[in-house]
Amino acid sequence: MISKKYHILLIISLVFNLAFISSFIFRGIQIAKYDGRPFPRPFERPPVRNFKGPRGPEHRLPHEMKKKLMSTEIKDNICTIEGLKKQFFQELMKDNPSYTKLDSLKTMMSDRSQVLSESFSSKLIEIRKSSSIEETKKYRDAFDGHIDKRYPHRRPKERSEK
Repeated sequence: MISKKYHILLIISLVFNLAFISSFIFRGIQIAKYDGRPFPRPFERPPVRNFKGPRGPEHRLPHEMKKKLMSTEIKDNICTIEGLKKQFFQELMKDNPSYTKLDSLKTMMSDRSQVLSESFSSKLIEIRKSSSIEETKKYRDAFDGHIDKRYPHRRPKERSEK
């Protein structure tokens, strides 16, 4: 009686082991035969640095425009806002965050963003005063193209009806 139970368990174990091993063999044969996979194999993937997604060169503003816009004041404001964001999220992730500190960081980020917006707008006005109409049209078209490529789902009606 006991030997009959052992034989049944042995047969069941053998069946499961064979199924497990044969699944690996079958999968190996399937992968070796099939080359038309929708995703490239790991060694054929392009490096991440060459990724041409939303941050690719076709989505960036022209270099000369960026060079004119980025003053030291604007760069400093951007760096300050990034530092405040980092502090805000570090405080937010604590077990017992200080809500007064979070409110003060939020207020400082808001104030800095407003200063950044004002300095950016004044810099654009300054650039416009010293540029020709052709140059302005070129920059506007480049900026519209930048916005359309980067945010296609946010396209305003007046630009999409051109």
